[in-house]
Amino acid sequence: MGIVNARILARRDTTANWNAHRDFIPLRGEIIVYEDYGSTEDGYGNRINVPGIKIGDGRAYLIDLPFAGDEVSHQILAELRAHTEDAGIHVTAAEKDGWNNKLNCTIRDGNLTLNRD
Repeated sequence: MGIVNARILARRDTTANWNAHRDFIPLRGEIIVYEDYGSTEDGYGNRINVPGIKIGDGRAYLIDLPFAGDEVSHQILAELRAHTEDAGIHVTAAEKDGWNNKLNCTIRDGNLTLNRD
């Protein structure tokens, strides 16, 4: 099955201009680009603009549509928080100290001597 009459509609503008048109409803599949959505830095200290992208559904106002990737970003963030807040899988500082204090060692003139307390 081939693509018949495929046409991609895309519009681009600044965040301020998009927000000024609160009653705009993009067509289903229409790509809306926020040119100044964000920025990042490359490995050489240069700032690079990162566009924000929304995809119209033909029903919702542009202002109410999520940016592409938001659902994934929120899911990843939620999973990361759940992982880092899980005290049962992380080693505490007290546990590390307990392990590290079980065996003492002394190094003199390049010779390693292990001491048991």
